[in-house]
Amino acid sequence: MKKRLLSLLAIVAAMAFIAVPAWAADVGSDEVNFLLDNPQEITISTLAVDDSGSITLSSFTGENTLEASWVVKSNNAFEIAFTGNSTSDDGSTTHNYPIFNKQDVDASGDLVTTGDNWDHMDTYFAVKIDGAQSTATDVAAWGGDYASTVTGEPAALTGVTGEKPYTTIGDIMTADADGTATVKIKAKGVVSDAGVQSGNYDMDVTLTVTAHEKPAS
Repeated sequence: MKKRLLSLLAIVAAMAFIAVPAWAADVGSDEVNFLLDNPQEITISTLAVDDSGSITLSSFTGENTLEASWVVKSNNAFEIAFTGNSTSDDGSTTHNYPIFNKQDVDASGDLVTTGDNWDHMDTYFAVKIDGAQSTATDVAAWGGDYASTVTGEPAALTGVTGEKPYTTIGDIMTADADGTATVKIKAKGVVSDAGVQSGNYDMDVTLTVTAHEKPAS
């Protein structure tokens, strides 16, 4: 009886030894990928505008600068573009870039409608990006250093000729902390001589921001 019991235990042990590898080889695994899309959003608001000022003249020449800032809020990168218009000297053509200009008046205070009836100041711009996480080119200013030099040409500001701000600065990534970056612009008006008639010279400059999401590479 004892011998038979030992034989049965030996058979069971052998079966168990064979079954373990077969069971282990039957194990499988799979994974699932969870993906949530967080769409890019973008808003723009005027932070500050210094929209009027006077030229300090000395012997009929002088200059002054005005400044504006926009806060762009986004959860990814964006690009910038500027637009604006001005009128040619004879009033017949609209240029696709902004310049400080005004229509001449005659001795009676009436608008002059013939000849070179528009006056212009020499106009220059500078653009600076503040508070961003980064820019694509690692450059944050265009048209001078912004703080003390304002040298950008009007036609370059809007990309008609020359290197526009976006070309110099590239895409702008907002700060991680609050998702914002501030776009600043300075406009400098220069009176070169007494032929620049006194009066109010103005121009409109429009900033357009475009969402430009940067996915992980």
